[in-house]
Amino acid sequence: MVNLVHQAYRQLGLKINHIPFRGGTDGDFITPKGIPTPNLFNGGGNFHGPYEYATTEQMVLLAKTLTAIVTQHVQSDQRRDETPLKR
Repeated sequence: MVNLVHQAYRQLGLKINHIPFRGGTDGDFITPKGIPTPNLFNGGGNFHGPYEYATTEQMVLLAKTLTAIVTQHVQSDQRRDETPLKR
């Protein structure tokens, strides 16, 4: 997962700032189960305060980053599961 993120960042010309940590509430619960939980930028600033914000430009860049990650994942694993979902 981390390699896909790094590849996507390079593809988009973003600076990689890799600082390992457990990652938020979800990461605290999921990471010990062996599931990677990378924290990507989210287009915001001044988190958890009265002046928290998110910019349109940064959210668009995040969408492009997520698209690049998913595209690379699909290209690296061409297997598709066409089994219908059970209801």
